[in-house]
Amino acid sequence: MSRAHRPADFEAFLRKYSHTSPSRQSDHADRLQLDRGSRVSSRDDRQSRDQKASNRDNSDRFRTTHRNRSREYSLRESEVRTLIDLGKFRVVPADNLARLGYRGDRSRMENDVQNLRRQGLIEQRSIEGHESYSKHVFTLTKEGHKLLSRQNLIPDRQAIHHGFVNPTQKHYKYILKAHLIPAFGEFRLSDISREAIQNFLLTKLREDYSWESVHHFRCALSKVLGSAEDWNYIANNPVRKTRLPRREYTSERQALHLRRSGS
Repeated sequence: MSRAHRPADFEAFLRKYSHTSPSRQSDHADRLQLDRGSRVSSRDDRQSRDQKASNRDNSDRFRTTHRNRSREYSLRESEVRTLIDLGKFRVVPADNLARLGYRGDRSRMENDVQNLRRQGLIEQRSIEGHESYSKHVFTLTKEGHKLLSRQNLIPDRQAIHHGFVNPTQKHYKYILKAHLIPAFGEFRLSDISREAIQNFLLTKLREDYSWESVHHFRCALSKVLGSAEDWNYIANNPVRKTRLPRREYTSERQALHLRRSGS
């Protein structure tokens, strides 16, 4: 397929083959001068880009000593950026970290990760899934969290998280094993529809689970599919389009609290 032509292409063609132009030689000299200038400009731009890349590589090559009370940590700039990313998202898959944090340079990522793990700043685990599927993920350790917080290495107002499990996650883990996996474990993430989730919630209510319990089931499933959406495994989180029926207050104390709150 031929490339799309521009008017300047045809103008150059006419100048080359027309015998009526009195300034052909002058035009030819002008073109040569423009070509030389273009080559010089292109070479300067390329050198500027190479210099910027070299400066970035040099900044990552040199280490800075960060002190946290009685401990010292020797870190490259790229390693500090990795700590910040892990703190922001709590858990980051190795593939995503290599692709987004290191522009696909997995070897450089592995070198940084090895140094961060050796200094006790990050932790690595393997998450097992269906059909022997496994994914390596990273998170900050408590020491990594302290270093970022006390050295003011994080952007203003950015929340920093560490560790794989907190009390809420333990509760969600129970819900996942006892309720969500039995209901959706055989489905691919992309095949879990809003209708299937809505039916699951209504079925749990008919099985005499409390409204609060079913609400927790919905929140846990939303966490799972929300993470899948963030990692681009699915286009949208279908839980957001589901609804629970209006909560029924059966006790006099609950009804009194509802009237006082004005709900």
